[in-house]
Amino acid sequence: MPLTLTAVEEVGEAYQISAIAGEPRVEINPELNIVQKLESLIDKHLSVSIPDGILPEEGIAEIQSFLASRGFNYPSSNLDGDILETDRRYFSWVWLDPKKGTLPKRLAKWLKKNYNQILPPQIMADLGAIAKRHSTSCLNYYYQITDKLTFGDAEFGYDRSGGSCWWGNSKYAEKFIKHGGLACLFYNSDQPRVNSNGIGRIWIAPDYDDSKYAMLFNGYWDDGQGASLMLTRVVATILGVTYRKVINATSPLDLYINGDPSIAYVIGDKMVVDQLIANHPRYKDFSIPHKEEQVICLHCAGSFPVSKTTRFDNVEVVCQQCREALYVGCYRCGRDVLKTSTNILPNVERPFCVSCWRNYTRECFFCHIRSWNSNFRLLPSYIDGLAVDYNYSRNFCCMSCSKIYIGRCRSCHTKTVNMDAEGNPICTSCEEQFEQEITLDRIVIDPITDEIYSLEEFDAASNDPVVVGASYYNSCVCDACTQARLG
Repeated sequence: MPLTLTAVEEVGEAYQISAIAGEPRVEINPELNIVQKLESLIDKHLSVSIPDGILPEEGIAEIQSFLASRGFNYPSSNLDGDILETDRRYFSWVWLDPKKGTLPKRLAKWLKKNYNQILPPQIMADLGAIAKRHSTSCLNYYYQITDKLTFGDAEFGYDRSGGSCWWGNSKYAEKFIKHGGLACLFYNSDQPRVNSNGIGRIWIAPDYDDSKYAMLFNGYWDDGQGASLMLTRVVATILGVTYRKVINATSPLDLYINGDPSIAYVIGDKMVVDQLIANHPRYKDFSIPHKEEQVICLHCAGSFPVSKTTRFDNVEVVCQQCREALYVGCYRCGRDVLKTSTNILPNVERPFCVSCWRNYTRECFFCHIRSWNSNFRLLPSYIDGLAVDYNYSRNFCCMSCSKIYIGRCRSCHTKTVNMDAEGNPICTSCEEQFEQEITLDRIVIDPITDEIYSLEEFDAASNDPVVVGASYYNSCVCDACTQARLG
């Protein structure tokens, strides 16, 4: 299904772009910048038809009449050989000259050279439309612009045996794609099949900083190297822009650029390209643009420049938006950590990372409230009445609890957490001993049966008891009673 692009090239190439079977309709918005145009075509299999024939006499006459009506001079038809090719006024009435470019572009140069007349972009576009209508033949190019390295060095126009330096140990291709580079791949039919019908390729380096131009280089066709100019013209036609050749092209990524000296082509709107050329005398010393390396955010899976992301533990890559939404700084060390992995200290109300939480805070053995390590005292290896858990988070006591729960026995001064009925510290040993003493002071012996009873259980009215340890005794003169009285 043929699709006429709404964009018209300033140098006058009129063209049509067609969608390959199964592909959606594609139109290039003329308001888009060159980077947006390229991105809108990524991974779509398309075709473009470019005039390539000799113009007939009626076509030449229409162009001459059109130029005259606009106040411009025009070249002779040369149909009778009245002007030799060596004459500066000679003009070749073909749509595309492989060395000099398309007809509108060559007409503009001819008028500038011979009459110092400058063709406006709209006039060039109109000339292109007239020339296309009368062109005797067209070339169809089946292409795909991709940002993925899904092909090898032996495909798309290169020597089938492979061996390109852009693959192998240098990995130029991988590095170029990783830094925002694109490839325009060409097929010999409208049924793209990698490894079988790829016939050409050229690398495209968009200017992502200003989005005003792109550079193309290292073009290959089925007959080998040297197709950069032809393929640049095709890409420029697709995007509706013009192009210029530059030499001594360099790459900040240290990519190998074909040519001696290295050759590349800059494409963009005519005013932009002319300004770039004006800033680089003799068309020299252009630097191939590149995008900063892109990485994938761990959380949102979006692609972002490295400088717009944060790498945690040298592994996790997080974009700025996810970092602000999902991460928080640790109160102690300041390191950004996931909010879901932090803990809040009660008396500080600030987040702590797992490491600082574990190494700089403790939990009280008694009240289980967590605080800074400096607010704790280490429980000794033995405290009477307390089974100490020697886990790091359990063998500490806060200052408040140490004053409340830990004291020294009032008898032997051993550290203890045991208290008597009146709230005074007493160790378990002393408490047991005191209980025995109290028990001895409160028992009676039946003088008849010699059985021992508590004072409460014995009926003093029916027997004459001996109260051991008391201040009174019975009058029995047996050895036991006597001994008890003598103490």
